[in-house]
Amino acid sequence: MLSQGLGYFNSRGYQVLGADGSNETLDPAKVDWRAVAAGRETVRVRQLPGPANSMGNIKIPFPNGSDLYLHDTPNKALFAQEDRMQSHGCIRLEDAERLGRWLMGRDPQTASDQHEQNVLLPSPVPIYVTYLTAQANGGRLSFTDDVYGRDAAAGLHVAALR
Repeated sequence: MLSQGLGYFNSRGYQVLGADGSNETLDPAKVDWRAVAAGRETVRVRQLPGPANSMGNIKIPFPNGSDLYLHDTPNKALFAQEDRMQSHGCIRLEDAERLGRWLMGRDPQTASDQHEQNVLLPSPVPIYVTYLTAQANGGRLSFTDDVYGRDAAAGLHVAALR
């Protein structure tokens, strides 16, 4: 908010909620954003569904202990970048509509004109997430940055390969 301003905030469909969990919306113009940035005040911010939402058109939640989900993106150019750390922990899908078709067994269809709709799958599908920092590159083993620090848990086995 400090760098982009109220216009950006409103044009992207953001809402400010009290930190008490009541879902009461607050007027963003009345929030002391410097105090929030300094940690002296706390608010929650959410982005409403719609064309400006950074998660795109489809969000696929799945049970996990980290509140991760799969999601679409309106910014497909991010997939061409070498640095793919743009999703802040969730998993950005290059072709969310295709995955949606596969999961549903048909084209995803909306039941109304509401921006946010929950659609149940016809049958449960397990989702497994694999984190890899090793890859084949020109017939040789190469490593990418371990941005989540998971290789350390593997101990000396990974370190010996590097």
